Amino acid sequence: MEALKILLIEDDPGNIKLVEEAVAANSPKHQIFVANYGEEALDFLENDIPKKGIPDVILLDLKLPRMTGIEFLEEIKQSEKYALIPVIVLTNSDNPEIMKTVTSYPSTSYIIKPSGYTEYLELVNFIVEYWKKHSKIPHGQDFKFN
Repeated sequence: MEALKILLIEDDPGNIKLVEEAVAANSPKHQIFVANYGEEALDFLENDIPKKGIPDVILLDLKLPRMTGIEFLEEIKQSEKYALIPVIVLTNSDNPEIMKTVTSYPSTSYIIKPSGYTEYLELVNFIVEYWKKHSKIPHGQDFKFN
């Protein structure tokens, strides 16, 4: 996989900037689409996929305005159209019940955000490298968005 399409769902401008910096430092070819809350991300999935393509991975914060990250996750994982898109939850919460809920969904990972700037950049770079080299989701005819 040469360039990644990443949908970042995050409302904190500082975290958005960190992710954008890390992704750009990894490769300027990667595309990152930002939604500040769950409804905006659902709108992206419904309306922008034909123009921009299917995200290879979704990076999701849990504490979002309007629709929580868990509500967003429930919505897409129950959808035949979006259930196969891998989601990595990046959150500050280490609540075991929330971890259990999140990881009960297929193709979903849970990562606690590091508190330091350098560690956060390293984590995002690791995620991008992993997805770029090792992860695959079906595209094209096998992955239908009707």
